[in-house]
Amino acid sequence: MSDETRNKLISALRQFRHNNDNTGPIASPEQGFVFAYDRDETEGLVASLEKKLEQAEARCAERGKRLDNLTEALVSHIEWESQQPQMKAWLLRKKAEAVEHSATIFPGRDFTDIRCDLHNEASRLRQQATEIERGAS
Repeated sequence: MSDETRNKLISALRQFRHNNDNTGPIASPEQGFVFAYDRDETEGLVASLEKKLEQAEARCAERGKRLDNLTEALVSHIEWESQQPQMKAWLLRKKAEAVEHSATIFPGRDFTDIRCDLHNEASRLRQQATEIERGAS
């Protein structure tokens, strides 16, 4: 309990004589005193605490949603990271296909060196893809 709440509750405390005790002086009745809380002040304090509780629950719910979103993003990232080697290998194979296809653009004997270089590059890309796949296994 916070000091503020404790102080409000103490300030709501009231001292009464027993209803049927009409003996003795006012300051020291024979049956002693009864202590009770002022109803209006106590209900106000409870309403204030309920409002604070609702606000705290709303903050917790919002943080829970953010945590769920972060967890989902983290899981997606981990899954994406685990698929990276396969994606890189696939991209390298697609590049190799494109390079090999571009070799067909250069027909005739004059471009033999270019076609050989392009085929070698395609082979190199495929080799890299194979190495990546082996490393991921």
